[in-house]
Amino acid sequence: MTAARCNARRSGRRSRRPSVRPTHFHRGDLAELLRTAAPAERKYLLERVDDAAVVQLYADGFAELPLKEKTLVWHLYQAAIAGRDIFYDQKYAHNLDMRDVLEAIVSHHDWLHPH
Repeated sequence: MTAARCNARRSGRRSRRPSVRPTHFHRGDLAELLRTAAPAERKYLLERVDDAAVVQLYADGFAELPLKEKTLVWHLYQAAIAGRDIFYDQKYAHNLDMRDVLEAIVSHHDWLHPH
């Protein structure tokens, strides 16, 4: 924590953060937005196994974002990856090792020789 933030905390002043105004959609508005924004030929549901699903998400408009917002998105992505590892590690002591083995098998499936 920076000295300025420590001093602000001690004096009771709040730090100056940009305000974020949430966007509210009504159900019909959101459906209309999705219908007009996403081409019909896009595939979202890639695979389903029991109650789990693998979905494809699209980042429409990412290229038009300012560099500052792209950088924020990258940092959020990195935080999500770190959070994923923490989640796996907390569930079982060997989950990270098992995930590494499974990812290696999937990414190097050409090394496997079926008998």
